[in-house]
Amino acid sequence: MRRIFIIGPMSDATGKPLENTYNIKAALEGIFRDHGGPIEIKLDIPEELYGSDIPRDVFTAIDLSDLVIADISHRSPSVMYELAFAHALGIPTMLIDIRDAAASDPQQPKKREVFYLRQDRTLRPSSGSPDDIRAELEPFIQNWLPGGSELTSNPLIRFYGIPIVDVSAVAGIALGNAENFVAPLMTAIDGRIEQTHEGKPAGIPAAVVVVLPDSLDSLNEEERSVQATLQREFGANDLLHQRLIASTPRGPRTVPFYVAGAFVDVPRTLITLRRSRRVQRLRDHNNAAWKIMERKLISAFHRNLRKEAESRSDISAQRLHTVTLPQLVDALKNLPPA
Repeated sequence: MRRIFIIGPMSDATGKPLENTYNIKAALEGIFRDHGGPIEIKLDIPEELYGSDIPRDVFTAIDLSDLVIADISHRSPSVMYELAFAHALGIPTMLIDIRDAAASDPQQPKKREVFYLRQDRTLRPSSGSPDDIRAELEPFIQNWLPGGSELTSNPLIRFYGIPIVDVSAVAGIALGNAENFVAPLMTAIDGRIEQTHEGKPAGIPAAVVVVLPDSLDSLNEEERSVQATLQREFGANDLLHQRLIASTPRGPRTVPFYVAGAFVDVPRTLITLRRSRRVQRLRDHNNAAWKIMERKLISAFHRNLRKEAESRSDISAQRLHTVTLPQLVDALKNLPPA
């Protein structure tokens, strides 16, 4: 089942009750009723959820939503707060700004523009009736149902690249990888510690190469692809060592591959990013956006790892290479000398 939560003010500035959320819900019910196929959609509006703890009820509904539709017609501060919460979680959003009948009156003040929402998706029905709302909303919903709309972009995600809820997780994983794996291997490079594998010299390392996975779906499969690529290119030259126990001043570290004078790693710690609630929810609903979100998380790990390398004295940014699998062989063949 997919959930849509409709947020909007219950009354205008004068205290007059508003029907916008009810009318948006009615428009959606008409769209889904006439859709012509089996579909499970749960539609909620705040007025039907309120209990003893309104913030908890509303935040829970937003957090569990696959789509949030926000009525921003009255520029309600509460709605803007709730919309920002959905943006921070990376939940797909759609804005509705119903045209006021008084808007054509030059004596009436114009609606205040919301600076941060200029580039967001906004529908502008000619009135607040369910029919007019449906006319604007239906094409969008027909595109959203099969996962054809990428609606997670918003000002906060454009700034961070990923939802705020995942920012600290990615940064923490990159920091842990730099601290516990890359930095110790750098001491092996800088200290010119002799490496051996199965009792034989393995050569002096010159670099650490981190292979960024194409997806988080199966890092084991990604590692096997790296192994096949390295064996195809370097195996015959006896330059490839697998599961080398690297000697470092900070203790031994197991390196998946040691080839052409480089430690090669597929960062398994990235698998924890699959626990992102946003990625899991999108994937569970077979929404195409989960792949986009997954790539954004990998890209954010890349940026954070490079940032760590450039800011730490115990990691040489020049000797740390972050590549994708198609770039791996060229990177290894063009490493600077040890």
